[in-house]
Amino acid sequence: MKKTDRVTASVEVSVDPETAFRIYTEEIDAWWVRGPVNFFDGGRAAAMRFEPGVGGRYLEVYDDAAADALEIGRP
Repeated sequence: MKKTDRVTASVEVSVDPETAFRIYTEEIDAWWVRGPVNFFDGGRAAAMRFEPGVGGRYLEVYDDAAADALEIGRP
């Protein structure tokens, strides 16, 4: 078996690309797998979300007063 540093996966869905992208981004918290391995701070994380619009950030959202969100990425 050959070692590789790249993994590729694909999923086919029965909607147009615009609808698939909208659902993927707007409803990420509905399908994101919960658990400490999938969050930077699993003990505090309340949700995952993308900010809408160009330049919107990818966030891990907290519900405490110390910090409301951790920016994970942006385009």
